[in-house]
Amino acid sequence: MRKNSSELRQQINEYRMEQQVLEGRLENQAKELYELRVKVLDLEFKLRDIERRRISVALDEERRERRLQEEADNRFHFNTRNAGRYGLPADKVIELRKLYEQKLSVREIAEKAGLSRTTVYKYIQNGFNRKKDKDV
Repeated sequence: MRKNSSELRQQINEYRMEQQVLEGRLENQAKELYELRVKVLDLEFKLRDIERRRISVALDEERRERRLQEEADNRFHFNTRNAGRYGLPADKVIELRKLYEQKLSVREIAEKAGLSRTTVYKYIQNGFNRKKDKDV
């Protein structure tokens, strides 16, 4: 029986040593797991930072494009009175002149030409001054 008890003690000691080895391994693995979790969190923060920078760059590019477009629009609309609009085609101006020479009223000219009375007045004043016609 003593032999059996000494064998049992030896077996208990072996199990205890094996338990200590396994606990040591478990502790090492827990440390490694903790370190891996720290690395994962660090990478997540870096990814968020990169995403913020990407969004910031995209917004900056959008603002830059909008500013360039506004500058281009401002260059085109340098004349605020006409706001960069083109005048009437030459054939329309000739039509206005012919209708004016027929001594039609501004309202009648505007209706026949399909223009506003303001436009007709403008072309009459700039192109063929009415006072000269009355004096003659």
